[in-house]
Amino acid sequence: MNRPLRCAALLCSLSFSLLACAEAPVSEQVALNGDTLTLQQQAQHCALQRADGQLVQLQVPSPCSFSTNREGLPRVEKFNDDAQIVIVYHAVAEPAPDARCTSLFQAVRLLQGKLEASRVVQSPLCMQMQGPIDQKNFVAFFDW
Repeated sequence: MNRPLRCAALLCSLSFSLLACAEAPVSEQVALNGDTLTLQQQAQHCALQRADGQLVQLQVPSPCSFSTNREGLPRVEKFNDDAQIVIVYHAVAEPAPDARCTSLFQAVRLLQGKLEASRVVQSPLCMQMQGPIDQKNFVAFFDW
């Protein structure tokens, strides 16, 4: 095996090791209409917990993160003046030398005091690297 190929194999195995290490509990928070939500892992999937203890189980596998805005903070999208929505995603990088990845994401909205999760959507993009996500991804997977 030549040196560039060995380096690529080593980098690939290191990235898989980092993904395995990422199974540690996630502790991210976001505020929707003044209500703090904490992103957690529950039985190898992610969940959002409200400050009052209510837990919303998601179908997105862990580890996961919130979609972020340009400042790197969780992006909260407002819709119809009464709903606030966040996206929780899980991304898996394709083996080297491929630079693509598969992302699974689920939008979660707070509407009239109730938390609701959309269906899970698969994307061929690396959500953590693609930049701002179109508003349609926040709103399209709910019945309005």
